[in-house]
Amino acid sequence: MTEARCALVSAEQQEPLLGTAPEASALLLVEVRGPWAAKILESDLPTPVRVFLAAEEARHAGLRLQFIRAPRRTQGPIAVYLCRVGGGVSRLELAGLDDLPSVDVGAWLRRGTHPGAHAVSDALTLVCTHGRRDVCCALLGNALYDALVCVGPARDGGELPTVWQTSHLGGHRFAPVVLSLPDGHCYGRVAPAEASAFLAAQAARRVHDPARLRGCTKDPVWLQAAAVALRLETDERDFDALLPGATTQAVGDGQHVTLVTRNGTVRLELTQETHADRLRPASCGDAPSPTVLWRATLAS
Repeated sequence: MTEARCALVSAEQQEPLLGTAPEASALLLVEVRGPWAAKILESDLPTPVRVFLAAEEARHAGLRLQFIRAPRRTQGPIAVYLCRVGGGVSRLELAGLDDLPSVDVGAWLRRGTHPGAHAVSDALTLVCTHGRRDVCCALLGNALYDALVCVGPARDGGELPTVWQTSHLGGHRFAPVVLSLPDGHCYGRVAPAEASAFLAAQAARRVHDPARLRGCTKDPVWLQAAAVALRLETDERDFDALLPGATTQAVGDGQHVTLVTRNGTVRLELTQETHADRLRPASCGDAPSPTVLWRATLAS
């Protein structure tokens, strides 16, 4: 009997995406060209590098570690990016992974720069292709990655890619999963046919199809859910349409969320539901489990 693929089951059940993005206010992206283990820090890395990366991710609240790669890049310096979500991206090029422990990640986070680092003006697109973590990410993620590279801007031999394969971003069942940086919007179920539209929206600082949006990583999940619900209701796509200052208040079994937009405040009623009658595997190979989802509606 063929194992049910988690992404196919989730899509067939039309499991909502809102409020499912990983939470991170900053990301450290490290180019690792070899194979990635299911848990990336169990990959074949020099021991000092593994210890350093584990310590840095644990030390800095809100920092998420991602491995990245581009299949055609097999030699030369490795790229290391630090992205502060909603802020800037800067890049170091190192001779190899052995040089990573010399990077002062804390100072880089505080200052937004590092000796030898260069500011990056182009947006980055990360597609999860982490097949050893989940088969759906390999089957669906690689096809989307190839489509994005094909329609993206041509890069000469000396330019680094702006589209990268990346390690686990959470939510295998929403594969293919894509993260846009530095804006931090995370998407699921983006089809290869949408590659051109995705990159065009990203370049215009607009959200791609809100129906594909999981949330922005800098936001807690309740705020992700409310923000995506508002974009779905209004088709508002500008990154800057939502402003800081959202608040939440518990009301009964749910909460009232007030969003601040450039046109004023908007209040939504938000609840989280568990559906024991809608079972799906969270990941390929897992036993089916109840679906937990957010419901958000504009308050009257």
